Amino acid sequence: MISSFVPENLEINSEFLNSNHFDLYNFVYSITSKSRLSCICIKLNEEATLVEHWERITNEIAIEFISNLNDSFSKWNCYLIFICPRAVSKEIKYKIENDKFAIRKIVIDDIKKQLTEDEISKLLNERILSSNIRLAQKMTSNSKDNVSLSDVANRILNVDIPLDASDNSIEQRKSWIGEEIERIRINENQTS
Repeated sequence: MISSFVPENLEINSEFLNSNHFDLYNFVYSITSKSRLSCICIKLNEEATLVEHWERITNEIAIEFISNLNDSFSKWNCYLIFICPRAVSKEIKYKIENDKFAIRKIVIDDIKKQLTEDEISKLLNERILSSNIRLAQKMTSNSKDNVSLSDVANRILNVDIPLDASDNSIEQRKSWIGEEIERIRINENQTS
């Protein structure tokens, strides 16, 4: 199963964003039930509008959305995508995309057609999740079986422990690791 960004209605109560009638699209990619990547896409018609408003848009999203997120993983994994149908100069793109305040920013320009939500989702999956990259599986001539994960690897993939840096989450991870080490130690001693 390939994971991807899906449209979701994020709560952004910004009078500025609503009063300027920006085309706003929201997408979410869930890592766990508590941690996720959020992507806010704003369509602006031209470079001049982008230059005039990108900092204010960033501030509004930081105040009205990011500050309300509960875990640090989700706060640090937000993206603000500016979509512009016309070309944007390299200098402006560089300035915006390298600005470190509040949120990661990407400028997607020179889009000649109106994008649907599915097309925006596909674009995000390629740019952020690298869904367009295919890894070739290298198999030896002796290999007949598919690669399978160990019991520990499967348990890591299925555990639902928060990924943020709060003391409680760190303690949950330490506790889980301690339990796993003890489980493995007991299992190894039983087979000896």
